[in-house]
Amino acid sequence: MYDPYVLNDTNVYTGSFDQPAEELSSFQFVKGRFPKTEEEGLIEISTLDRLGLSYDLNQDIVFRSNGKDRPVKIVGIIQNYTNSWESGRNFPSLILGNGPEEPSEIFLLVRMKDGYSKAIYDINLPSPDILIRNKTAELSFDLFSEDNRIYTVFNALSLLAMAALLIYFFQNWIKKHTSEIISLKAMGASTKRMNHDITHLMIVTAGSSLLLFFLISVLFHIEWHLVLIDCFFFLLVCISCWTLLSCTVRKIPCIFSVFESENMNFKTYPSFCGKITPAHMALRYMRFHMKSFLWQAVVLGAVGALLAASASQYFQNIQYASWTRLDPDFVIRSDLINEDPDLTFSEKDLGKISDLPDVVSVEFLWQTLPEYSMYWSDDGNSVLREMEKDEEGRLPFNFYNMVEEDEKRITIHDVSAYSTDHWNKKEQLYDQIEGDVDWEEYEKGNEIVLYLPEMVEVSDTENNSIQYDAKGIQNEQNGQRVFEEKTLHPGDLIEIKDPAGKIRKVKVGGIIRTYREYASSYNSFLYFPYSIMGSDAFFGQGCHVNEVAVWLDNYQNLNWIESQLNALTISRHMIMENKSHENERQISFFENEVAVYLIVSLFLGFLFVGLCMYFSLKNMEQKRVYKRELNAALIPQNSIQKIFRLQTLFFIMMCILMTLIFSSVLCIALTIFIPNLSELHLIPYNLFDLNTRAPTIVQHLIQKQFFICLLILLPIEILVIFLAQKMFHS
Repeated sequence: MYDPYVLNDTNVYTGSFDQPAEELSSFQFVKGRFPKTEEEGLIEISTLDRLGLSYDLNQDIVFRSNGKDRPVKIVGIIQNYTNSWESGRNFPSLILGNGPEEPSEIFLLVRMKDGYSKAIYDINLPSPDILIRNKTAELSFDLFSEDNRIYTVFNALSLLAMAALLIYFFQNWIKKHTSEIISLKAMGASTKRMNHDITHLMIVTAGSSLLLFFLISVLFHIEWHLVLIDCFFFLLVCISCWTLLSCTVRKIPCIFSVFESENMNFKTYPSFCGKITPAHMALRYMRFHMKSFLWQAVVLGAVGALLAASASQYFQNIQYASWTRLDPDFVIRSDLINEDPDLTFSEKDLGKISDLPDVVSVEFLWQTLPEYSMYWSDDGNSVLREMEKDEEGRLPFNFYNMVEEDEKRITIHDVSAYSTDHWNKKEQLYDQIEGDVDWEEYEKGNEIVLYLPEMVEVSDTENNSIQYDAKGIQNEQNGQRVFEEKTLHPGDLIEIKDPAGKIRKVKVGGIIRTYREYASSYNSFLYFPYSIMGSDAFFGQGCHVNEVAVWLDNYQNLNWIESQLNALTISRHMIMENKSHENERQISFFENEVAVYLIVSLFLGFLFVGLCMYFSLKNMEQKRVYKRELNAALIPQNSIQKIFRLQTLFFIMMCILMTLIFSSVLCIALTIFIPNLSELHLIPYNLFDLNTRAPTIVQHLIQKQFFICLLILLPIEILVIFLAQKMFHS
């Protein structure tokens, strides 16, 4: 049944359509019907979400094949999980029809880039086809559509605020420098020279703002066409401000008496334009004490960078559970590894995939082998290595750990329905229910039936691998070990949480250990319990029985539930990364290894503040000496204050530069020592960078969290340095 397709000389398994699936309602329709021709298609909700399409029928998705467009009309939408694909060996994204009786599948590997979708490859089509998006969205970019309206308004308000701040800055500058402009005119400065200085001021100010804007745009992946529109508007604002400054300076009169009222020595010290300015005096002071200031900047930069690194680790550990989601560029299932020597996935295959357009990462889906991690052997082939367990026989991550006997509380985080026909077949399906279910209360949603299977450890002697399955799904083999979940019992009261966040108690009416013909749909994915419940309380009349994904308190570090279309679907797609070897790690501000990062961050924060105050006190005496020299030279007090303000600004810039340098070094150090594929032993990384062969999921998270913390902490550090300088030199 599962013949491999060849994708760029790489074997990729898929499945064939199971005709009885329609009779068993395995395809759970959100809306629409089965496709009947090749021009019609049946698509998953998750694919529509990933492509940014609406949940509307009769919209076209266009493929470009050999230079020609091939439209496919969407006539049906199904939920993500379908029982027809036995054992989870195939996850169809789009199903095309060949006729009324034999629809076939097309498996799309879709990558998102810059907010738009691109299909990397289509298994069934002979050429690498590119998904263009739907026709209606292809020709226009509607800034005021329902999806974009709020972002357009927010962007416009941000631009207006930026323009107002820029205009206010230049108006305030004119007000403060009016007397100096008058003095310059009295000294014979030409309007052309003043316009040159104004242009220089505009370039420095606007250029710095524009660089900051580009940095924020890159970090937050803002669309480039929107960035260009904003830059054009910003340029218009700058031209207007330059015109305002130029006209204002031209209209300021040259009153010689005002210049005469100033100290005549002020001639040698014009503060707006000239050879000797406050900036020159501040730089002269900085150069004279350069060794001291450089050492202080290095120390503050190092401590500031360490603070950002420690804070990033702290916030990452309290924000993320042990399992974290990332979208890969390419998906490889674990059943391609070690099942057949001819089909063993190799590093050469990774190279072939990396040659596909815009592919930089690959994900391995671990479906059936939770006790094994993957690494590359000397010959470049993939090898599964058994993971070490702790003293209590548990894995370093939570797939199917036994729950403590006193744990009774279940929290339903996302209600995910995909089967609605169980109510009429409950006598056939639930003939082996443990417990006495009150079906009237069950239909009202006051009782639930939990699916807690007996797990069987199946040893495959041919491939020397171990799999976990539900008991009775396949033929029993010698050497089985059975694990039965006995934590919950009929009659127990548990808590459930609906999508609105409301918590209520329900009764466990019964427990199912086997699931008959439907059990095959869970064949490779029985690592967490299911609940089957009457759902009128959640979905209203007409939807009697729905399967609901749940996890226990001890499963808090599992994060694999997607909530789509008002929480009506469940995703079997797991992307995993284990950042801790602790089985039952709680997300907390003060427990486990999180407290270490908190203590270190607080210590570094107090150290940074203390160093700022110490350096400010240390520099106080030399600033007093320099101030006496300036007073002796009859420099006006406002100019002296400006010199010291500029000196503080230059020192802060040195500290920022050192912080960025040390931050770059730390960020590289945090990611460069992550083990390569050949060095993976215990941790089941499964998303790898195709260029460095390193688990990019960890690099991505560390770098992203680090720079976010740096952007947050850097302004705070600047403020602390400024206040320390102001406190002891005011």
